[in-house]
Amino acid sequence: MTYIIGDINKQYGLQMTYMQAWRSKEYAVQVLRGNLSESNEKLPNYFYMLVLTNPMSVVSLKKIEEDLFMYAFVALHPSIKGWQYCKPVIVVDGTFLNSAYRGTLLIASTQDSAGNILPLAYAIVDLENNASWEWFFARFKDAFGEREGMCIVSDMHEGIENAEATLYPQVPHCVCIWHIWNNVKKITKKTICYSKTFFAMAKACTVEKFDYHMAEVEKIDKRVKDYLMNVGAQGW
Repeated sequence: MTYIIGDINKQYGLQMTYMQAWRSKEYAVQVLRGNLSESNEKLPNYFYMLVLTNPMSVVSLKKIEEDLFMYAFVALHPSIKGWQYCKPVIVVDGTFLNSAYRGTLLIASTQDSAGNILPLAYAIVDLENNASWEWFFARFKDAFGEREGMCIVSDMHEGIENAEATLYPQVPHCVCIWHIWNNVKKITKKTICYSKTFFAMAKACTVEKFDYHMAEVEKIDKRVKDYLMNVGAQGW
């Protein structure tokens, strides 16, 4: 709010309290974007128009009451069509939403042959848990099916692992090395010593090279080796 208070004072010479600035901002957002509650009520109409203007898209809305939705899923047809020309690798993750109604955004994406990111599908759910991820993967499978050589990459969230085991039992589940690296940084402060070794190990193409770098890790901090072995090298 400080930038609003500063701008008003600079342009008009007026002094605003923090609460006045906050109420002004909320009013301006509502004028520009409309009322959030009323916007949610229009979600079924939005989904109808989304499919009307993007035929063969897959959308789904799960309600808990007549006027309340629990889950919402969108996979646009261009993404569904583009999936067959991309690598058979799906990266999934979830992130918190900071709106008035909170919730969590789940998203799946992939890469094309040039390394460009293609968003495949997204969903708004209440929480990131077993139920929401299973619902997401069920809708995702309806839209994209299953491909030969396909694998799913994510962090180590239990809900993702359980949902994938249920909906994609034959598809390998791999763990994102960036999430592993962030967990390593929580274990030890010697990250400068690990950085080069860790990523060399993650990119190792032979068991011999992997074991060599893992031995270097053990010399610095055995706790990190124990954690990495617990993750399972086959899943990196």
